[in-house]
Amino acid sequence: MKKSDTNDPVLLWNSFRNGNDDAYILIYRTYVRDLYFQGLQFTKNKEIIKDCIQDVFTKLYKYRSNLGDTDNIKYYLLTSMRNQLLTAISKEKIYMDVEREDTNAGNLPEKNIEDILIEREEDRAMGDKINLAMSLLTDRQREAVRYRYIDCLTPEEICRLMDLNYQSLQNILSRSLKKIRQHLKKDSLK
Repeated sequence: MKKSDTNDPVLLWNSFRNGNDDAYILIYRTYVRDLYFQGLQFTKNKEIIKDCIQDVFTKLYKYRSNLGDTDNIKYYLLTSMRNQLLTAISKEKIYMDVEREDTNAGNLPEKNIEDILIEREEDRAMGDKINLAMSLLTDRQREAVRYRYIDCLTPEEICRLMDLNYQSLQNILSRSLKKIRQHLKKDSLK
C-alpha cells in the first residue's frame, strides 16, 4: 500500500474493499478509538462496547467485497457502531448512560514539570465542569453535541445518523449549547 493511499479515505477504502489487509489494519487503528468513545455514550459496559467494535470490524472484513463506496470512513463506521450498539443494548436490556471522554490533548510544548502539572489540573477542572454541564443534557442532546463538536461530523451526516431533519438538529444543538453556557457561567460566578 502506497503512503499516499493512507491519506486519501477513498483510496484507503477502495484498497480495503479490494482485499488489502494493510488497509484494513490501518482503518482499524485509525478509528477504533472513535468507536470506543461513541460506545461510552450508549453504555458504561465496556465489554459490550468491545464486543460491538469486534462485530463491526468482523462484518466489515467478511462483507468487504460487497461494501459500497464512501468518502467518509469515520461516518460509515460510526453508523455501523451505533446500529450494533442499539441491537446489543436492546438484547441485553441495559440502560443507556454516558461516561466522560478522558483523552490527552496531544503533544505539550517543552515546559517545566510544575507548569505541566498546573495545566493538567486546570484542564481536568475544566473537563469536569464541561462533563457536569454535559450531564445536564438529554441523551439526544449529548449525542448531537458529540457528533458535531467532538467527531466533527457535518450537519447532514448527523441528520442521517440520528434520523432528524436539519431544523430539528439545529434546535437541539442550540438548546444544548445554551444549557452548557448557562451552567459554565453560573459555575464561574461561584
